[in-house]
Amino acid sequence: MSRSPRVTSLLAAWLSGAALFAGSRAALADDPRLGVDLFQSGRQLMIAGDYEKACPMLRDSQKADPQPGTQMNLAICYEKLGKTASAWSTYSDLTQSGGPLQQQVAKAALERLGPKLSRLKIDVCVDPNFDSSKLVVSRNGEELGASALGRPSPVDAGEYLIEARAAGYAKWSRTVKVAAEGDLETVEICDLLRDRTLPAAAVAALAPIGSPVTASVAAAPAATEPAPRRDWTPAYIAGGTSAVGLVLGTVFGLVAAGQKNHATDECSGKTCSAEGWNRLGSAKTSADLSTVSFLVAGVAAGVTLYFVVDPNAHEKSTKTAQAARIGLRAAQQGLSLSYGGAF
Repeated sequence: MSRSPRVTSLLAAWLSGAALFAGSRAALADDPRLGVDLFQSGRQLMIAGDYEKACPMLRDSQKADPQPGTQMNLAICYEKLGKTASAWSTYSDLTQSGGPLQQQVAKAALERLGPKLSRLKIDVCVDPNFDSSKLVVSRNGEELGASALGRPSPVDAGEYLIEARAAGYAKWSRTVKVAAEGDLETVEICDLLRDRTLPAAAVAALAPIGSPVTASVAAAPAATEPAPRRDWTPAYIAGGTSAVGLVLGTVFGLVAAGQKNHATDECSGKTCSAEGWNRLGSAKTSADLSTVSFLVAGVAAGVTLYFVVDPNAHEKSTKTAQAARIGLRAAQQGLSLSYGGAF
């Protein structure tokens, strides 16, 4: 925006003498004396370049004794401090409350600061059944009206704590950092959760009329039954049976071989004495027992492998108490082997 040398000189003269400008439009003053004292202190700090301390004093001065001159100095202080949004807002107010020269300066400042404004947008996207009018949103502790939500609002660069509260819901909060020079940040309030610390009756009473109520009731932890221990008894029985069968099969095999050797001493070709025939019969019986024992050992080994490999085998067997049995009985014809059980 181009300005004539005359306008520029007028602006410079006004800014240098702003401290002496009391304002031609006096407003209702809460404490004029305090306002004047704070204004003078703030001006001294501005001259010294201490804008950090000067701005709060000028702001309090404007509250105690509202004057266009104080407002102009406050806008300048904010701009020097880098609070672009605060300066822009103060200049904007000055276009309505200031005199002609103040309004001209303020409008020029608005054009200059507009492109530099950083903005923060707060969107509410909770459940459609939720009554958003019950939601209270605050920014750094300052409550925001419904019109401030859903639109990019000018803010000074810095960190902001966004909080949302509603009856029956847990407090929601997020922290966002806004950079300078035209930054735009968006915060979405979408995941409000029911307050689990409230009893169900209280949640129902606080919920908006017509909205669904979901009460969160902490269920008592179910009694955890200990995992059933695996019963290895059938595997032990079958394994033992297999081992015994192998031993008996070997023993009876050796006995059969010995009996046959002794029988050959009583035989000549195909002719044997009575003692020889008895020994041959005993050898055959021992050989049969050896064969049966090896067969039992093989079956028992297979059963053992079944119980070891299949983790549910112990559940499928409901008769594990009936253990497998191997028995030997002496008879006139020799030894008899008995095997029984249930798996």
